[in-house]
Amino acid sequence: MNKRIEMKRLIRLSAPVALSQLALVGMGVTDVLVAGRAGTDQLAGMMLGNSVWNLVAFFFFGIGLAAQPLVGHAFGADDLPRVRRVFQNALYAAIATGLVCMLAIWIAAQVIPRLGYDLVLAQVGQRYLSIMALGGLAICVLPVLRSTLEAMNQTAPVTRVMVLGFLVNIPLDVILVFGWGPLPAMGAAGCAVASVAILWLNLSMLFLLARGKHNRHIGLLPFSARPEPRLQWDYFKLGLPIGATITAELSFFVVAAMLIAYFGPAAASAHSVAISTASIAFMFYMGLGQGIAIRASQLVGAGKMREAAFTIRCGVELTLAVAVSASVLLLTLRHQIPGIYTPDTAVTSLAAILLAWAALFQLVDAMQCVGMHGLRAYRDTVTPIFFQTISFWLMAFPVGYWLATSERSLISGPQGYWAGMTLGLTIAAALIGLQLRRKMRKSQLLAGV
Repeated sequence: MNKRIEMKRLIRLSAPVALSQLALVGMGVTDVLVAGRAGTDQLAGMMLGNSVWNLVAFFFFGIGLAAQPLVGHAFGADDLPRVRRVFQNALYAAIATGLVCMLAIWIAAQVIPRLGYDLVLAQVGQRYLSIMALGGLAICVLPVLRSTLEAMNQTAPVTRVMVLGFLVNIPLDVILVFGWGPLPAMGAAGCAVASVAILWLNLSMLFLLARGKHNRHIGLLPFSARPEPRLQWDYFKLGLPIGATITAELSFFVVAAMLIAYFGPAAASAHSVAISTASIAFMFYMGLGQGIAIRASQLVGAGKMREAAFTIRCGVELTLAVAVSASVLLLTLRHQIPGIYTPDTAVTSLAAILLAWAALFQLVDAMQCVGMHGLRAYRDTVTPIFFQTISFWLMAFPVGYWLATSERSLISGPQGYWAGMTLGLTIAAALIGLQLRRKMRKSQLLAGV
């Protein structure tokens, strides 16, 4: 096994996935940029609605990611009939969860005005979220299609779809937020309309890829497999823990964002700017993590446990290098970046401080992300739930809340919650890293290598 060759292989596999992730988060960054130019109230209200959307939608999105290891194992074992059956049963399940997701988001939108926020902020957030509910079904089905294609090494076509969606979203955001010709200015609600439209556009194009010439020999579509409770059980057995793990971490960030909103629109907007910027770096780690999961899943499915462990170690080294670069960039440009989002000096000053915290936690954020994806290759999606719950809710949240609200704290306000984020990510990275090492060693011992 050659480290240089394996790293090149991982880069070829991960780069399109990372670009797809960047395109996905890029739509959110575009929303923040455009809404920020529409006014601080619009940006803060969108942040509130988007925080709730993320909390609900990405639990269901996480369930759909179970298709990646399931399809990856079958594809690695060269069992194409099982690939088709796994994919189609995952789609059946995703459609059902998508309907539940739409209902949950609509209900959440009705609750926002009752939470005691500034009236304008709450109204903007409610309108944004009510529109986003229409994308609930798409956000659940999309990861099944995308994960299946990526698990079969078709990462480049998926990337083209995601990048096209990102590019179309930019003019659509501007037109709907500020108005154009007969179209009235919609403010932050325009970002929601654009996001829903792009979700369904991306989903339609991925369906076309699944039916394309490269997959006709597998017969992914049209539907031909009957619903199989056992395969759907496998899907939910892996997917529900993935969704719960995402929620355990993401809910901390969402709750922190919602509590920061009580400090006022400027604080909420500064947090939105900083977290949107930090999320760009995170997408690189997620892209590398998914590349590692795809490659290692295929090797595990083929019974090559030693090679799978080697791939994961190479991936960790690559991710660390990216994280160091991201940390340096965030620290160096922390005063320049916020001005891209908004001209409000109260927002940009606080955002620059929060970006320094973002630079501080890049290494541990990268390690906990890539560690979770490495565990998925071994079909371990349960233990990260406990690690994330312990890290963020039992340890980080009490510390962050005290730092943010205590009169004795030296970093009260939004900084307190960001200090809590840093603590939570550090603990999670340590726990997940140790578990991944145990899994790698155990798999090789059982395989006799």
